[in-house]
Amino acid sequence: MSLEASIELETSTPASVGWYEPSKQDPIGIRASEIKGLWRWWSRTCIAGAMYDLGLLSGYSGGGILLKPRDAEVEAISCFVGKILGLGYVGEGGSEASRFVIHVDARSQPSLIRLRDLERHPDPDFRSLQRPRLLTLRQKVDVEGIDWGHRFTLVVRRRASKYSDAEELALRILYMAVQLSGVGKGSRRGMGSLDIVGQGPGSAKFRDIRELIESVYSDCIKVVEKYKGDCVKYEPKQRSDIPPLPALSKRKYQDTINVARVYVAEGVKFSAIHNFFLRSERCRVLHGNPKCMNDLRNDHAAWVLGLPREGRVKLGKKVKRFLSDHGSEGLPREQLRTGYLIESPNVSRRASPIIISYHSEKNVFGPGAFISVFLSGDWPETLRWCGIRQQDRGSERDVDRLKQEKVDVDFQRLVRDYRIAINELERYLNAVGAQLRAVWP
Repeated sequence: MSLEASIELETSTPASVGWYEPSKQDPIGIRASEIKGLWRWWSRTCIAGAMYDLGLLSGYSGGGILLKPRDAEVEAISCFVGKILGLGYVGEGGSEASRFVIHVDARSQPSLIRLRDLERHPDPDFRSLQRPRLLTLRQKVDVEGIDWGHRFTLVVRRRASKYSDAEELALRILYMAVQLSGVGKGSRRGMGSLDIVGQGPGSAKFRDIRELIESVYSDCIKVVEKYKGDCVKYEPKQRSDIPPLPALSKRKYQDTINVARVYVAEGVKFSAIHNFFLRSERCRVLHGNPKCMNDLRNDHAAWVLGLPREGRVKLGKKVKRFLSDHGSEGLPREQLRTGYLIESPNVSRRASPIIISYHSEKNVFGPGAFISVFLSGDWPETLRWCGIRQQDRGSERDVDRLKQEKVDVDFQRLVRDYRIAINELERYLNAVGAQLRAVWP
């Protein structure tokens, strides 16, 4: 078994990866399974981007989803990732174990923390994070995590070789994945981010993130073209305006907006970029008031930041009196929920299209927030927005003030709301003093 790569990593933000109980933290730290999941997700995204740009991926509408890949396209992606790249395959063509073996070599056990105690963390940048507060909300037991600064070595070995060019590409995708994503809960908001602080034998010797992403993309195109006879067993349909799943693509929607974009924001605190997804924080930064009516709110566009997005009505005296008089059956539970609720029966959640990782000065690609944004059609077609109107007197909220509106998601609505969200992100980063630059494509 040959040594293919050795990457020295260090957590740059707190992480919560769980254990046999979700609230407990594995004392070993970050296990290889966490990295494997990250590796496979980005491999699918990269292969999907190449297939989409080559006209091999179109998708279809059905089952309450705006656009999703056809079964044959899903099988082709699995074939490329599992058989060709070598990450392991189970499908119509049988099964094949991964040709790679990875393990984590930790120098020492990580420093465990209670997420509830982050509000008293020695680093003030970690004291006001929204995601840890949400994870500990109404929890009767302490939710544990790993503090920043936990260093370990990721060792990758190849037990067999079949398609050497594709396997080399797989290693570069892994290298890219640990730069653009974190691990564990809240990873899309930058928790569990990993600095690359050392590169051992076999590691991709890149120092520029744009160069690395471009290398991965161009070689994905080559691999898909070379091996499509092994994996593509269908007649391609006409390509859709946007891909049916997140895809590292160079194409633009109607030549106006990139379906994939990677930014770097420098000079920004982690707490600022992490809390962008919290409406009150966006309002505070952009309007000087935690309560505001911005474009995301006025146009009912905030759903595009990820689903479900729910809150609860703070019960006023009249609501409490109503419940007391009529019982719990008098007011359906759904009427006490606010935000964006998914109406499509086959969908329970849809993660944010914005993926953030945050790095320190130790990182070989430099410090800052690395922001990956994907425009894709895998969203529910029907949502329900539930809101309330503040009464003129005080903070009391009443039953008859609850509002509901249906949100029909089509391509035009998706692209419009996506633009609103990205524009708000750019204005927010400018307001907190960040220097934002697009690095790919």
